[in-house]
Amino acid sequence: MTSLLVIGGSGFLGQQICRIAVSRGMNVTSLSPHGMPNFGNKQPLWATEVRWTTGDVFEPLSYTNQLIDATTVVHTVGILLEADYYKRFMSIKESPLATISRIGIHCLGIDRNPLASESEKPKTRQYEYMNKKAAITVAEAASKLPNIHTFIMISAAGSFPGIPERYITTKREAEEYIANIKSFRSVFMRPGFMYSPSRPISVPLSMIMGAISGLTGGKAPFIGAAGIKPLLVDHVAAATIEAALTSTVSGAVEVSGIENLASRLT
Repeated sequence: MTSLLVIGGSGFLGQQICRIAVSRGMNVTSLSPHGMPNFGNKQPLWATEVRWTTGDVFEPLSYTNQLIDATTVVHTVGILLEADYYKRFMSIKESPLATISRIGIHCLGIDRNPLASESEKPKTRQYEYMNKKAAITVAEAASKLPNIHTFIMISAAGSFPGIPERYITTKREAEEYIANIKSFRSVFMRPGFMYSPSRPISVPLSMIMGAISGLTGGKAPFIGAAGIKPLLVDHVAAATIEAALTSTVSGAVEVSGIENLASRLT
């Protein structure tokens, strides 16, 4: 039986990966800073089948036992912006207009101290840490254990307009490093924008991006991932589980490949 360790299992995509893995009869463990997500007054039945644990991705000793119990690791951790504006926007905790203004100011650099170095930013909000070092740290820890056969990293199809190029270059650097680890099969899922009715603001955004993708055929490099077909988060999760179960899948899996894998489960 496949035993799955989902790094960031309490997050937007991580929860769906856990849910679908449970439905496929896998043993599922989630690792995140806070353990079980807040389901409100109604915890879904599938969540009772997940072992919710806490740990720090940068401290492998905090999740050694979870790795020992796993055969497959799925790493979902990453950030889009080196600030919390994206999560505010997607969770609608402030008005979309206010958050768009904040994002614009951040991307223009108006809110930054020009004398501040990269090392002065909180590590949890740096691309080099969250998009690169986090994945590499977990992969290196997993590579030392003979029971880990597959490592899946949730990467990205590309960057978005106004987002620093380091967002995607750090992910690609992590992919390259992990691909050279030969003790397990490595898979890099590269979705574009992910949406879900559970995040209402994501639906109209996905419609806009879908229209752009339809007009350009998904070939508009000047707008990056904004011109790539958006995917329902459930489909990305389903494709991830199918990749975990299919030994012939390895390397980068682009949007079309994600759709093909998801179609086997949906």
